[in-house]
Amino acid sequence: MDPHIIDLPRWKRWLLVHGIILRTRVRRSLSHYQSIWTPEGSPLIVISHRQQNALRSKLDIPVEWGFRYGEPSIEDGLQKLIRQNCRSIKIFPLFPQYSWATTQTIWDELDSVLGKTPHPPQIQRVQPFWNHPAYLEAWIESIRKGLPPGMEHLVFSFHGLPETAVRHADRSGGSCLSRQDCCLRASGEHLDHCYRAQCLRMARSAAGELALPPDKFSVCYQSRLGHGAWLTPSTHETVITLAEKGIKHLAVAAPSFITDCLETLYEIKIQLRQTFLEHGGRELTLIPCLNEQTEWMLHVLKD
Repeated sequence: MDPHIIDLPRWKRWLLVHGIILRTRVRRSLSHYQSIWTPEGSPLIVISHRQQNALRSKLDIPVEWGFRYGEPSIEDGLQKLIRQNCRSIKIFPLFPQYSWATTQTIWDELDSVLGKTPHPPQIQRVQPFWNHPAYLEAWIESIRKGLPPGMEHLVFSFHGLPETAVRHADRSGGSCLSRQDCCLRASGEHLDHCYRAQCLRMARSAAGELALPPDKFSVCYQSRLGHGAWLTPSTHETVITLAEKGIKHLAVAAPSFITDCLETLYEIKIQLRQTFLEHGGRELTLIPCLNEQTEWMLHVLKD
């Protein structure tokens, strides 16, 4: 029901959620989660706990975490720190790129929680780190190590966004998605808030470091929901096209995620791989997220 996620009037959003999504998506999501479940539980929760413990040991200060949706919540994490007498708290959204549907909704939820917190602590907000040298170095090196022998093409699969969510962040009021190369020309404040521009810059930076020519990598977007206009090209369609062109060995990196989760372990490793094989491919390799590699986080937090 968050308007950052579904950009419709509240009554239309309510009908969509209660009339369609809750009737169909929940059962389907349950089966998807079952296919990636581990003996320890949800991969996202298990890895998040490990990240938390690693940062605690390295920073020697209290570290808590929370989900924007679900439990523990952002409020749960914040209150745990307040109960430990923390008067200055850094909030670190684990989304590399800025978007209206991720970073901004976290900030809005944080403001809501602080508004009902007596004597709120001092808050420092860690900004999107898509171009931070420590993060980029760690991410690119993880791709380099994860590329299998014989890989013919690398797909950078970013999380999809509706075009309306991208335009919400356009503080210039009219340049966003106005021309085919607008994101490549973005700079200054526009670049700071343009999700698509940050995705393209990240992918091109990585491709350059990996010495990949333009015909050896693709940039696309996954996890589409509904029938409105979303960022293109889609990962699903890109992989089909590559398979039909004769690409047999494909690697996929998911630069919107720090931690492997349903979108990587099911959508890419299982579902996308099956699509690729059905259209003539032989092997699809998922490049793991950074997961328990936390050294780069220390540099981002310090800066």
